[in-house]
Amino acid sequence: MRLVMASEAMDEVNHSVVSEFVFLGLSNSWEIQLFLFLSSSLFYVATLMGNLLIVLAVISDPRLKSPMYFLLANLSIIDMVFCSSITPKMIYDLFRKHKTISFGGCLVQIFFAHAIGGTEMVLLIAMAFDRYVAICKPLHYLTIMSPRMCILFLVTSWIIGLIHSVTQLAFVVDLPFCGPNELDSFFCDLPGFIKLACTETYTLGFMVTANSGFISVAAFLILIISYISILVTVQKKSSESISKALSTLSAHVTVVILFFGPLIFFYIWPFPISHLDKFLALFDAVITPFLNPVIYTFRNKDMKVAMRRLCAQFVNYTSMMGNLVIVFTVTLDAHLHSPMYFLLANLSIIDMLFCSIVAPKMICDIFKRHKAISFWGCITQIFISHAVGGTEMVLLIAMAFDRYVAICKPLHYLTIMSPKMCVSFLVTAWIIGFSHSLIQIVFVADLPFCGPNVLDTFYCDLPRLLRLACINTEELQFMVTVNSGFISVGSFILLVISYIFILFTVRKHSSGGLSKALSTLSAHITVVILFFGPLMFFYTWPYPTSHLDKYLAIFDAFITPFLNPVIYTFRNKEMKVEMPTNSMETANHSMVTEFVLLGLTNSWEIQFLLFLFSSMLYVASMMGNSLIMLTVIYDHHLHSPMYFLLTNLSFIDLGVASVTSPKMIYDLFRKHKVISFSGCITQIFFIHIIGGVEMVLLIAMAFDRYVAICKPLHYLTIMNPRMCIFFVVAAWMVGFIHSMIQLAFVVKLPFCGPNVLDSFYCDLPQLIKLACTDTYRLGLMVTANSGFISVGSFIILLISYVVIILIVQKHSSGGSSKALSTLSAHITVVVLFFGPLIFIYAWPSPSVYLDKFLAIFDAVLTPFLNPIIYTFRNQEMKVAMKRSSLPTQSMETGNHSLVTEFIFLGLTNSWEIKVFLFVFSSILYVSCIMGNCLIMLTVIYDPHLHSPMYFLLANLSFIDLGVSSVTCPRMIYDLFRKHKVISFSSCITQIFFIHLIGSMEMVLLIAMAFDRYVAICKPLHYLTIMNPRMCIFFVVAAWMVGFIHAIVQLVFVIDLPFCGPNVLDSFYCDLPRFIKLACTDTYRLQFMVTANSGFISVGSFIILLISYVVIILTVQKHSSGGSSKALSTLSAHITVVVLFFGPLIFFYTWPSPSMYLDKFLAIFDAIITPFLNPIIYTFRNQEMKVAMKRVCSQLINFRKISK
Repeated sequence: MRLVMASEAMDEVNHSVVSEFVFLGLSNSWEIQLFLFLSSSLFYVATLMGNLLIVLAVISDPRLKSPMYFLLANLSIIDMVFCSSITPKMIYDLFRKHKTISFGGCLVQIFFAHAIGGTEMVLLIAMAFDRYVAICKPLHYLTIMSPRMCILFLVTSWIIGLIHSVTQLAFVVDLPFCGPNELDSFFCDLPGFIKLACTETYTLGFMVTANSGFISVAAFLILIISYISILVTVQKKSSESISKALSTLSAHVTVVILFFGPLIFFYIWPFPISHLDKFLALFDAVITPFLNPVIYTFRNKDMKVAMRRLCAQFVNYTSMMGNLVIVFTVTLDAHLHSPMYFLLANLSIIDMLFCSIVAPKMICDIFKRHKAISFWGCITQIFISHAVGGTEMVLLIAMAFDRYVAICKPLHYLTIMSPKMCVSFLVTAWIIGFSHSLIQIVFVADLPFCGPNVLDTFYCDLPRLLRLACINTEELQFMVTVNSGFISVGSFILLVISYIFILFTVRKHSSGGLSKALSTLSAHITVVILFFGPLMFFYTWPYPTSHLDKYLAIFDAFITPFLNPVIYTFRNKEMKVEMPTNSMETANHSMVTEFVLLGLTNSWEIQFLLFLFSSMLYVASMMGNSLIMLTVIYDHHLHSPMYFLLTNLSFIDLGVASVTSPKMIYDLFRKHKVISFSGCITQIFFIHIIGGVEMVLLIAMAFDRYVAICKPLHYLTIMNPRMCIFFVVAAWMVGFIHSMIQLAFVVKLPFCGPNVLDSFYCDLPQLIKLACTDTYRLGLMVTANSGFISVGSFIILLISYVVIILIVQKHSSGGSSKALSTLSAHITVVVLFFGPLIFIYAWPSPSVYLDKFLAIFDAVLTPFLNPIIYTFRNQEMKVAMKRSSLPTQSMETGNHSLVTEFIFLGLTNSWEIKVFLFVFSSILYVSCIMGNCLIMLTVIYDPHLHSPMYFLLANLSFIDLGVSSVTCPRMIYDLFRKHKVISFSSCITQIFFIHLIGSMEMVLLIAMAFDRYVAICKPLHYLTIMNPRMCIFFVVAAWMVGFIHAIVQLVFVIDLPFCGPNVLDSFYCDLPRFIKLACTDTYRLQFMVTANSGFISVGSFIILLISYVVIILTVQKHSSGGSSKALSTLSAHITVVVLFFGPLIFFYTWPSPSMYLDKFLAIFDAIITPFLNPIIYTFRNQEMKVAMKRVCSQLINFRKISK
């Protein structure tokens, strides 16, 4: 008895003795530690980059969308996680004296090491099976390795990994640790960890080793058997095929040996050696994840090509972003408004242009067989490349002159390098660049090309283009080379002279100034060498080589624009300081952190009216514009330039309505209507960007109408897809530039006094007036900027209307009325948009109330009216909308479909079973409705239950009502019907709600798990963390995730053609079966639909499992007896999770689908789970039972009183 009590006491205190473990590490030698630090860091970074590159290549490249690469991408993800679970901690500990890890950290490391290890083993088996099917059954490859099978393998691997890891943890989590705490390793090694326990662990050590050893050896044996099966099968067919099979398998076999070799050696070697174990662990943690991407790409041509493209895209995007950051930093930061940075910003703009000439076309062509470019496309590329090249040379000379003045004449710097001089340099650079480029084009534009048309390069290279001409071009080539060579060599000589002059001048004045001058010039010299080096080599090297020329061209097109921003910021302290501190709040030195909005009115009646009016109009504008967008996207009759531009206008109107309206509606009944400084700046940015975009888009739509009315025969030629995209891109660029200019004026203003804005949104003129400085000129510039773009756009539109009417009148006297009828919708929209704007900027006596009314008109009414205007008199749009709202008609007309309804086979044909199902389902459905309604009413009416847990529970009950109501009533109704039919639109509706409600429930279960985590692990902070805002956020997030998931599923299937069989062997519209009835190949579609549902289901389930593990581990740290209490608290939630996810995971992972089993699982999900949930949550919940009794008694009393 005493021994038992002693052991219990020991269990109670064991975790208080050892709270952390000490690693002895790899070595105490400083030299070895340094070597390990460098090698491990390099390997770790290379591992992350290599595996990430594989994942991105597989995701972005359509050629790699196959089972093999799907599994390879997942292997890369596992390698990244495996490497990250051990390596960073090891590197961090190398130079630390005390290499410690907490008890919880140790358990987490063990968990991830075993989970990922188990997952990788199963994934390697899946990859071996994939190779077996590809080699031995190539004709059935896509049938066997279907999307469902791939997801099954992936889910199975994670489940096995998690089960294996949880089993290992279950063995050790309750061990008492009260003595030594040193682990002779660099990570938490499970066998070493067990040996430190204050109890006899021989049996436990054996079980843990047996568990890991079994899964490792078993997986290795399965892999060996798979290889033998492949070789035997191949040898039967052809003895020569063995070498091909071995070649195909070589990468996989190498990875398997690298992974399993150290593991099996570790478990079977009879004489364990500490140093050898550490080396093997290091090999597994660092070397293997690094080698995997190397092995899989070294001999794989498709992967190498995809990676090249990805690397090119990365360098291109990075160079664009780097140069863009420099431009924005120089523009927005007053400290950098100096000649040097002005020239640097322009160099960055040129680098962006230079990078954009060649790189996008080259990246696009990497996977194309026929890499073609039109004649004028080629001429354009030559023109821009020479113009930008010439400009950059002159700009580099200007920057050298700037450095000369700064170093040699510092007192006269601002006098010499005046704004006028800077602008003069810039204009001269562009004039010289354009002149040089025009001269080059003049030489070649009229050349005859009648023979070969192949250029051995990736862009239009002028010397090679000349050689393709059908005349002798030796003299022409000489002139072109002389022209380019002269400007290049001339510029280079001028630069060299400038450097010599600077160094001599500095040396005269100070012997020690030379090093400072070189330091100042270093960045410029580096850029000059990078730019001119390849050019000089190209023009002076006597033995031209095609491969070398291509490499130099790539260097010039990609590497130089990428390196320039790096060079100019790496050693430039001022630029580095300004980049990170260029935030709005910190840079403006402002004491005002928020602004107060006075809103629209203080009258409660008017506020209520505005609330109803604004809410209705906002929802209507969102629905109307969304309907226009969806109609144009899904109706092929509307795939024309006019409707493409109209769709973009509707998208912008969504933005217009969403920038100010939600905030205004939210603020109507609030006393304190505040907005943060950054929120205010963001609102101003979006108001001006969307306004600028809409103006340009209206001009584009006017041009579209001009072409349609005045040049109808050339309409599709002029308004081609390229022109339409150009208009949209130009609109966004103009809007973005206009908005950035407005922000550049105000972002640095100091705000230290009043912070009240008499408006319902951040109005830029009013914001400027609050600044603690004289803003008269600034207000004038801001007004001039907005007024110029508004009035300018309006005048252009007026001119376009006049031109259209005059041209039409020339051809036909009665044509004016037709033209006006065609233009009427556009003119109305223009008047609605520009009317308030021009009135605000032109009216001499501003009125606050009038300004507010016009602002509401622009924010709420205009986006609402636009869809009405464009559909009210547009017969084509009205017909298309009717087609969109009636999917069956759309199918008949658009998809040539004969199917307007689907037939359910139901559950059974047995009359007895039908009767049983009718009674059983009816009772359960009514009970489910009653039970969940009772929970909702109890939570609503009982103040004792007004807590986060019951709020989420009430929402879960509401969802359960939806779950049961989507399919049950229909199923019960169909039980005794002969013809169980459902219309196409009803089927789509049922699919939508099934996926909406299913996804919502998953997110809500995660929210409830988080609620339990906070309640158990952080009880003192429960109400602070789980505040009303957090609860509402969870519910809104659940609806949003559910809605997005359901819409994505519908987008995949809404336009499928159905022309053949229409029988669904189910009692409801099951999406996978529904897709199979389509009259087209749906293999990829099924994969995407299954992946979408499988991902959200498995992802949610894993998050929930992790939450339970975290709760139990946290509780166990604080109290050995707390686990049982935590499990008791969690039991209801765990039961609901198992009931919900069990059928789903079984459905997606079971390899042999059975029709009857699927139907049973569907009934379970639709009827039994929603019925059981209220029972589970009330059966052991005393508080809920008491509250229910109170509510029931209140209802009975109310009925007695009413009688």
